[in-house]
Amino acid sequence: MKDGVVSAYRAPQPLTSRPAPGQPFPSSGSRPGCPAPPQLRDHGCEIIGGPGLLAAVESEMVRPMAAEYLARLEEIFDQILARGTNPNGLMYNAPGNPKSGLSDGWGYNYVGCLCYDMATGRQRYGAPQRRSLANLLKPACRDYPWEGRSVDGLADSIEGAIYLLNRVPVPEARRWVDQKMAKPVVRSDEPLKAATLRGTMKPGSNGVRTVIMNALMFYPRRGGPPLAP
Repeated sequence: MKDGVVSAYRAPQPLTSRPAPGQPFPSSGSRPGCPAPPQLRDHGCEIIGGPGLLAAVESEMVRPMAAEYLARLEEIFDQILARGTNPNGLMYNAPGNPKSGLSDGWGYNYVGCLCYDMATGRQRYGAPQRRSLANLLKPACRDYPWEGRSVDGLADSIEGAIYLLNRVPVPEARRWVDQKMAKPVVRSDEPLKAATLRGTMKPGSNGVRTVIMNALMFYPRRGGPPLAP
């Protein structure tokens, strides 16, 4: 990681107060260029969403690294959107390589963009997030084989959508989540007593985690409202 994304975050830019809503954070004109991660799927998406969340926390706490983190993340996110997305707003496994397939971590990556927008009070990345969610019901996206037959890839893709839906409500995406949860993940067409349980290894447990997330987000209790953002 010495010459990669993380090393680009080390020089602090003092921040004494938060800019007014809609105003940009100060940036360092001497900072080095910030490369986008070479992959946008496992586990490159963690290096994108994680620093986005960190920058939002630093911003909320008015800590000195916030401005530098946000300025550099803006460079990274701009590169990802320019080189790593298809016309539907979903992301490739590798930036600039459509043949690499689509990343099941697309939603996790957009969470980093969402954190940036919330921290800065801007909507720099709002439209790409909404476009990706709105296109999930299109044939090219609706039944895409995330990681083939494994529930792991589909579960990750659904989870990314759920994270975004908490703050970016898009009806098409909610319908897509419901459709995918009903059959491929939960297998609601199989009798409960005869259905094969998910395994406890990573792929199967990811499916279980997605079921729990979906239930807590949209069906927290019978007759109760969904969880508020």
